[in-house]
Amino acid sequence: MALAAPVLFCLNAYGEIQDTKDVVRAILENNFDLKISKMSTKEKGTSVESARGDYDINLSLSATRDHSDTPSSSSLDSTGAASSVKSKTDTYSTTLSKKFFFGTELSLPYTYNVVDSTSTSRRVRKTHEPSLGLTMSHPILETFFPDYLEKGIKSAELDREIAKHKHGEKLVKEVDKGLKLFLDCLQEHVTLKVRTLAHKNAIENLEMVSAKRRVGKASLIDKLDASSDERKKFNSKVSTQTKYNTKRGEFELHAFGEKDQGEIDYDDLTSVLEDLPDISKKNDEAILVDKSMSRKEESKRIEKSIRKNKTAFKNAKVDRLPDFDFDASLTYKGLNHKQGRAHDQVWAAKYASWSIGTSLEYSIMGYAANSSKKLNAYKTVQENLKKAKLAGQTRADLKKNHNLLISGEKKIEALGVVVDADKEKYKLLFLKYKNGKATLYELKKALQSREESELQLLKSKVSFLKDFYQFKKSSGQLLEVFFTK
Repeated sequence: MALAAPVLFCLNAYGEIQDTKDVVRAILENNFDLKISKMSTKEKGTSVESARGDYDINLSLSATRDHSDTPSSSSLDSTGAASSVKSKTDTYSTTLSKKFFFGTELSLPYTYNVVDSTSTSRRVRKTHEPSLGLTMSHPILETFFPDYLEKGIKSAELDREIAKHKHGEKLVKEVDKGLKLFLDCLQEHVTLKVRTLAHKNAIENLEMVSAKRRVGKASLIDKLDASSDERKKFNSKVSTQTKYNTKRGEFELHAFGEKDQGEIDYDDLTSVLEDLPDISKKNDEAILVDKSMSRKEESKRIEKSIRKNKTAFKNAKVDRLPDFDFDASLTYKGLNHKQGRAHDQVWAAKYASWSIGTSLEYSIMGYAANSSKKLNAYKTVQENLKKAKLAGQTRADLKKNHNLLISGEKKIEALGVVVDADKEKYKLLFLKYKNGKATLYELKKALQSREESELQLLKSKVSFLKDFYQFKKSSGQLLEVFFTK
């Protein structure tokens, strides 16, 4: 067999049939399930941006007005009635805050109060009271675990990678399904050609028997037998036509989706059954399995899942540590009956106050962290079992499909000889029957034998190609058949 990738087809911009790369590209571009899967991958990508949102600079603004009218015990009149103390406070606040990747959280709060009060305890009725501060909070123990501090982003990134590998699995699955649908479609198309030729031969036999009947060289039974055979061949052709239309519709929907690909001439596609791939090269089984596992998207997805679970397990161990934080704050204030002077006091740092401290919080029982550790440990075991199962299944599939390819190659070679012999036999019997040296029964049996051997050869070639694609799929190289990396 010649070394060649099986030729499929697609349509170019002019509606012509192209090659294998184009049909696979059509599936990748037009298949509905792949479009849905691609959107799911993009959806996972947004979770990374969402996780990074924890480190955005946040701005908060607020404005409030407080008004009070209260009695004052220090201003009782002669009758014992208290006079009213009225006050009004307008507060404007602005705060900038940010969390950093190394765990520190900083905030810059600015507050501006305008107080207007009739209280006798105040020498100035209206005052301006601005303040500007800086606060910091830093986790001490978590500083030694940088991956823990970014666990939200790391987890989202792994989820995105897992989604990409799932999409890669979907690509291989849909291309594999499309190839099978195409081969089924092509098999029915060629079968229809064989059935059509058989019906044509049956018509020729009927005409020849009828001619012999008119000159008394064939019996009525022979004519009725030939007529019955012609009807059977016709019914078989019609049944195959229906099946072919169904397979063709399934394939074109899968490969082209909602795109109108126009009419396709399938007669030019029979070369796919002639240029069969070479399978003579065989690698060492252990090396082949290892390479296959390294290429398969499912294996890569499992590896990423294991990594995610192990990371979550480590983070759960850090969760059991106490929350030991360092806190510090610095505030500059101003106070004056004039707005400008009050703010000048802030900028000059005339009145400053600061504080530092630490805080410690610890979950004594640690139910949540312990539960997370167990959960991710179990998940890691499960993923490792899936990986071992996949390796075993890959080894079995490679061996099975390789054996099928070897036997299929031998079967195709043998059937090719049978088909050539049956064709030659039918030609000879046709001439003999025409000259009265063979019976109609012998001619019918020869026609039937030729038809069956041709269909068996066709089925064997289609099965060989399916086994070849399955072998490449098992080895993680299905797309490489069409697109060399």
